[in-house]
Amino acid sequence: MKIYHLVDEITEKNQSIVSIIKQISNYNIWDFFKVISQKRSDTNNKNLNNVLYLKNFIKDYIIYFSSLRKTIKNKPDTIVHIHGLWRPIYFFSLLYCKLNKVPFLIQPHGMLLEDALKSNTYINYLFKVITLKIYNIFLNDVFFLAVTKQETESIKKYFKRPNIKIIENPFEFNRKTNKNIQKKFIYFGRINQIKNIDLIIKAFIASNPPKDWILELYGIRDDEKYFDYLKNIIVNSKLSKQIFFKDPVFGEKKYKIIRSAWCNVLISKSEILSLSVLESLSVGTPSIANKEIYFPEWIKKTIYLSQIKVNNLKKSFKSIMNQKTSDRNLMSEKIIKNFDKNYSIKNIKKKYLDYVKSIALDSSFKKDNNTKPKLVKITQITVANSLNLFLLPFVVILFTFNGKSEISADISIVSGTVLILCQVFSANARVILISNFNEGIFKEFMNFRIFLSLLFLISFYSLSYFFPLLKNYNNDLLVIIILLSWLNELNLIYLETKKLFKSMAIYVGLMVLIYIIIFYSVLIDEPGLTRNVYKYDILFYLGFLIYYFNFKEKTIQGIELFKILENFKKLALLSSISNIIAVLIWRYSIYFTYDKKYAGIMIAAFSVASFPGTLANNIVGPSFVKLKLGKSFLRSTKYLLYISLVTLLITLSLNITQENLFYKLVNISLIGTIVLTISIYLKNLVMVNNFLHTNVFKIDILYSISIVPLILILDKINGYSLASYAYLISGIISLFFYSSLFKKYEKNI
Repeated sequence: MKIYHLVDEITEKNQSIVSIIKQISNYNIWDFFKVISQKRSDTNNKNLNNVLYLKNFIKDYIIYFSSLRKTIKNKPDTIVHIHGLWRPIYFFSLLYCKLNKVPFLIQPHGMLLEDALKSNTYINYLFKVITLKIYNIFLNDVFFLAVTKQETESIKKYFKRPNIKIIENPFEFNRKTNKNIQKKFIYFGRINQIKNIDLIIKAFIASNPPKDWILELYGIRDDEKYFDYLKNIIVNSKLSKQIFFKDPVFGEKKYKIIRSAWCNVLISKSEILSLSVLESLSVGTPSIANKEIYFPEWIKKTIYLSQIKVNNLKKSFKSIMNQKTSDRNLMSEKIIKNFDKNYSIKNIKKKYLDYVKSIALDSSFKKDNNTKPKLVKITQITVANSLNLFLLPFVVILFTFNGKSEISADISIVSGTVLILCQVFSANARVILISNFNEGIFKEFMNFRIFLSLLFLISFYSLSYFFPLLKNYNNDLLVIIILLSWLNELNLIYLETKKLFKSMAIYVGLMVLIYIIIFYSVLIDEPGLTRNVYKYDILFYLGFLIYYFNFKEKTIQGIELFKILENFKKLALLSSISNIIAVLIWRYSIYFTYDKKYAGIMIAAFSVASFPGTLANNIVGPSFVKLKLGKSFLRSTKYLLYISLVTLLITLSLNITQENLFYKLVNISLIGTIVLTISIYLKNLVMVNNFLHTNVFKIDILYSISIVPLILILDKINGYSLASYAYLISGIISLFFYSSLFKKYEKNI
C-alpha cells in the first residue's frame, strides 16, 4: 500500500504531528511512504525519511498543483493523509485530491475546536471561517480522523456529512524505572497564549511553594511577545530562582525529564488528548489538566482536573506538593497499570490500517475513464471557437495594454459594431445546431449568414466612401475578418458534430500563429506588419470556408430568401438580438459619455470580463450538453466557479487602492463574470430539455431589457466610478433571472 502524508512544516514547533507521522511510517505494511511538506528555514527532518519539500508557491501550487500532480498519482491502494486545514499546502492538496479522485483523509489535530479557531486575531479567525465556507463547497462526505468525541463534534459542526473514525494518536514511549523523583512541575509545549502558561506561573507563585519545589517550562517560542510577558511575571515575583524556561527536548532526554518530574502540567484552552499527557501517563507521571478539555474516563482516573483559574490551579499545586513520596510512588504504579490496560499501540495500528484501506477502496474515488476523452474534446472545441471569436477583443485589449486606449475605443465602435450586428443575427445558432444537428437547418443558417455578410460588407464600404475615417486603424480589414469568422463559426460547429478533430487541431495551430504575430506587431508598434497579418488571416479564413463548405450544392437561391427572412420571426433570434442590443447601447453610452481614453479603458476591461461569459454561453455550455458530461463533473465546475469568485473578492479587497485603472476595472468586472458564468451554467442545464428552449429565450429577452439603461443610470448616480461596476451589477441581475428559471424547472431537467 502507498501513503502520502501532507504536513505544513517539519520543525520543533510541529514536533507532535511529526512524531505521529514517524510512528505511522514504522508500520510494516507500506510499499511506499512519502512526506510532503512546505519548506521552512528551521526545517529539521532527522526523524523522517523520504521528504519532498515544496519550495515555490507559484510553481508548486498555482500551476495546476505542479509538484502535487507529478508526485501523487491515483493508483490502486494509494491514500493521502492530510494533517491540517489552514495552510496553502492543505488547501491545494485537498482541492487536487478532490478534483482527481485521489483517496484522502483529513486529520485536523484539534484545529476545529472553538478555542483553537479563535486563538489568534479577529482577521485570522475571519480567514478560517471563509476557508471553511470554501471547503464546504467541494468537501462533502469526506473522511476524517479524530482523536476524541469532542473533536468529532467540532468536525460535524463545520462539515457536511463527514465520515469520522476515532483513533488515538500513536506514540513511542520509553519506560524505565526511576527511583529519583524530583520535586518539580514540568510543562512541554509551545510558548503560546492558547496554552495558558501565564496561569501556570501565577498559580505556582500564588501557591507559595517551599524552596525545594521548582517549575520547569520546556517550550518552543511561538510568540515572542507572550514569552516576554511571561518572563516579566517571573522577574517581578519572589520565585525567579524556582521558575525556569528551558529549550525544547525530544526523545530519550524528554522521557528522562518526564520520569523524574513529580507532575506534568497542561491547562491549554484547547487540546485534543494531549501527547504530553499521554507521554507522562506512559511512564507513571501524573498531570494537571484543564477540566473543560475532553478526556476518556480511564485517563480522568489518573490525572488532576482543574478549572483554568489561578485560585483553582493554586489549590491543585498545593495538594500535590503536600503529597508524600510513598503515595506518589504508589500513584505512579497505578497510572502505569491503568495505561497498559487501556492504551494499546497494537490496536491503534490495526484501527488505522483498516480505516485507510477502506478509504482507498471507497467507490467515490473511482475515476470515470470516459471523462478524460470528453474533456480533451471540450478543450479543443473551446480553444478553436475562442480563437475564431475573440480576435477583435484581443486587438482592443492589446492596444489598451500598449497605452493606446484611444485606438481601442475607435476599433471597438467601428469594427465592434459589425461584430455586435453579427451576434444580433446569430439566432443562438450554436445552441440549436449543437443540441440537435440537422443538415437542413445548417444550410439555412449558412445561407442566412452569407446573405447578411454581403449586405454588411457593402454597407460598410458605402459608408466609408463618405466617411473615410471609418477605415482608420485597419477597420476595413477587421470588418472582413469579423464577417468571415462569423461564417467559419458554423464550419467549426460542422467539424465538432462530425467529429473532425484533426482538422480542428490544424485550424487551432494556424490561428495561434496569427495571434502571436499580431501580438508581436502591436507590441513593437509596426502597423505595416499588423496590416499584412490581417490580410493573411482573411486568406486563411476564405480557404478554410471554401474547403469545408460546398458552394455548388449550397448556393443561395432567390426562392430561399423568404425562408431566410423567416429567421427574424424566431424567438431564438429575438433573444440574441435583445442581448446584443443591450451590449451595443452600453458601448455607445460609454463612448459618447466619457473621454475617449477612459472610454477605451472601460470597453477593454469589459471585453476581458465578457470573454469567460461568452465562452461559457456560446461555446462551452452547448458542448457540455452535447457530450453529456456527468453531474459530478458539472458540480465540480460549479465548485471551481465559487472558488474563483471568493479568490477574486479577496484579490479586490487586497488591491482596493490599486492606482492602475484598467487593472482595477478588470478585477471588478471579473467578479461579475463569475456571477454571470454561474447564471449561464444554470441556463445551459435548463437548455438540456428541448421543450424548455422557449422559456429560456423569454428570460434572455427580459434580462436584456433590464440592463439596457444600466450604464446611464449608474453614471447619473455617481459618474464613471459607479459605472465601472456595471458588469458586476449586470451579473447579479442575471443570476436573479436564471436561478429563478432553474428552480422553476429543475424537476424537468
